[in-house]
Amino acid sequence: MIKCSNFNIIVSKENNKYLLYNTFKHGLVEIDEECKNDLLNLNENSMYKDAFLDFGFWIPKNINEIEEMKFTSRRVKFNDDILYITLKLTNACNFRCVYCYQSPEDSHFDSNKINILKKFIKNQVHVGKNKISIHFFGGEPLMNKKAIRDIADFLNKESIECEFSMTSNGYLLDDDTINLLKSIELSVIQITLDGIRESHDKSRILVDGGGTFDVIVNNIKKLLLSSDIKVVVRYNITKVNSESINSFLDMLSAEELLHKNLELAFNEAVDLNDSSNSELFFNTREEYSQAKLVAYNAMARHNMKIEPMLYTGTSCQFDKAEAFVITTNLELEYCTSSDIIAGRINSKGEFEENFSLYKRILREPFEKEKCKNCNILPICMGGCALLEKINDDSCMAEKYIIEDVVRLYGSSKEVI
Repeated sequence: MIKCSNFNIIVSKENNKYLLYNTFKHGLVEIDEECKNDLLNLNENSMYKDAFLDFGFWIPKNINEIEEMKFTSRRVKFNDDILYITLKLTNACNFRCVYCYQSPEDSHFDSNKINILKKFIKNQVHVGKNKISIHFFGGEPLMNKKAIRDIADFLNKESIECEFSMTSNGYLLDDDTINLLKSIELSVIQITLDGIRESHDKSRILVDGGGTFDVIVNNIKKLLLSSDIKVVVRYNITKVNSESINSFLDMLSAEELLHKNLELAFNEAVDLNDSSNSELFFNTREEYSQAKLVAYNAMARHNMKIEPMLYTGTSCQFDKAEAFVITTNLELEYCTSSDIIAGRINSKGEFEENFSLYKRILREPFEKEKCKNCNILPICMGGCALLEKINDDSCMAEKYIIEDVVRLYGSSKEVI
């Protein structure tokens, strides 16, 4: 006996054709009216039966997809093979972005704190970690390049397998810095561009109020031309810059930045400081979703492949038990967007957690009525834990535009 998956999405196309997408197993096929009727009517004599089962559109009647998802999610969250460290190398920053939730301070990872971090990493390897993933964060991490070199040299000397990535504002990427990042084999760097020059230079400014757009664009060009480092260009969408999304893509194309090693990430700028700035921040997630759709369509217009959001088992990297944000004070924060303390590392390099961390990791969406009956649960997984904690329990933007997004999936990849 069989049944339809709860995570099927059927989207109409022209000429009585449809796109059939499953958010859990990621099957994506084009079907006709006959095929759609066979699917919905559970016609087990259908010539499409094997395909329906292979792509997860049909499942055995005794399968509970929520329980299956719950099991795989917990397996992902409590996998202890890899240690994920997001390291705030410094709280100092050369920018004063208008929406920033951090307070710049003269605090950084010095040699004493790095030595404690080394003890922590050794302790973690001793208890069975096979790999370390370190994401350099800040403030602006390139204001503490000495720490980057010191940590990389230590891991190399100890023969500890490690992958490095970074979030940077991109302003300090001179030739020497790029050579440093190449030497440690940095895999990915995320750099923010908030639109074209006019909109970017209104939101991402230097301490003295100067603009930053031209320097960052030139530095991204240098990085793409001189290395294999993947560059994720992040665009923090606000009401102010949402109207320049199409112009932004046109600019990237004109500057020959739509490179094989460049990826775009459009995200909502969220008011984490509760400034109630209605001119800058969106009032609802549904309102923001329309700007996100503009971004998707702009990417499609430039023939950029729009990859489906995949079920990963968690809503966020920081839902994992082995993922830590380590501050310059060796405290463990809830996530990179929060200053909620979830524990600390003591002078012996030992991890001292608190209940806040347990609560974050044990959080699950499977008992929430609006989540367990939602067909995009696998790609949302209950949304952001921090936003929920501050009473913003809104659904992800894609919920409101899912049919449009599926059409774009279908147009940017070959469907069966």
